[in-house]
Amino acid sequence: MALGGPAVTSARFTAVDEIHRTMQISGRIAVLSVFALAVTLSAGAWWYHYQATKRMADFWGPAAANLLVRGELVDAYRLEPQSPPPASNDFPDWPPPFAKLLEGSAVQHVDLTGAKGLIHLRHALTQDSNYLWDAAQQDAAPPWAFAFRFSDGDDATWILLSDEFDYLGRPTNDDAAIDLLAFRPEVGPVLREYFTDIGLLGDKEAESAAADVGDPSQGAGGE
Repeated sequence: MALGGPAVTSARFTAVDEIHRTMQISGRIAVLSVFALAVTLSAGAWWYHYQATKRMADFWGPAAANLLVRGELVDAYRLEPQSPPPASNDFPDWPPPFAKLLEGSAVQHVDLTGAKGLIHLRHALTQDSNYLWDAAQQDAAPPWAFAFRFSDGDDATWILLSDEFDYLGRPTNDDAAIDLLAFRPEVGPVLREYFTDIGLLGDKEAESAAADVGDPSQGAGGE
């Protein structure tokens, strides 16, 4: 008696086809699940970043905030009080439009465009959690030690950092004043270390700046 006649063979092919269809459907479901997970994670990351930088975005405005995060060129200038302006064309894009508000001028320029760790500097400058938003405004501007120019084509925005790394300065749109924003105390040492690493702050200047800030182990009671 012959085994596996036409009916049996047809049933076998039907079963195989069903398995293939099931696998194809399962594969499509898996792909769609991975895609949905990726979209969810991406949306979550976007929402977290939005919440983490919302106040800074409001502080700077969309155009300037975008340059701080994505500006193609980044130039850094070390400032010293009472220093005369450098010779013409010594430093690119110096002096800035708000130069009259500075006590001195630039004595050093560093091109940070390709510098190691630049993404971390951008992050530090644009995270809401790095600032004391409710700190009382001081009457006079602190001495400014650094200026940074973030630019892309003809668009540029400037920021200033105080000599004790406790304030960020934002020139107003008309360059008539500088708005202040206080850093949290733990941000200063991180910035100081980074500027030392990239050669914008020499060892001697770093030691002097650290001495000006004071010994944190003494706490507030020493004031």
